[in-house]
Amino acid sequence: MKLFVCGELHPHPEDWSIWSEWALVIAEDEEAAIKLSGRLSATEIPMDKALYLHGTTQPDWGDDT
Repeated sequence: MKLFVCGELHPHPEDWSIWSEWALVIAEDEEAAIKLSGRLSATEIPMDKALYLHGTTQPDWGDDT
C-alpha cells in the first residue's frame, strides 16, 4: 500500500495550493487511488522522510460570551 494525494499534481504539501480540493488516500496504485477518491489525478507521496501533511484548526463559531 502507498500514500497518495488525489487532486494535486505535486507530491510535496508545500507545493499544494490553499485553494485546492484534495484527498489523502492509501491504495495499491495510482489507478486505485483515483477510483477511491473520485478525483482526476493521484500523486504518490514519498515516505522516505518526515513530512507535515496537514493541520486543521477549530472553526470560529462567534463570540462565546
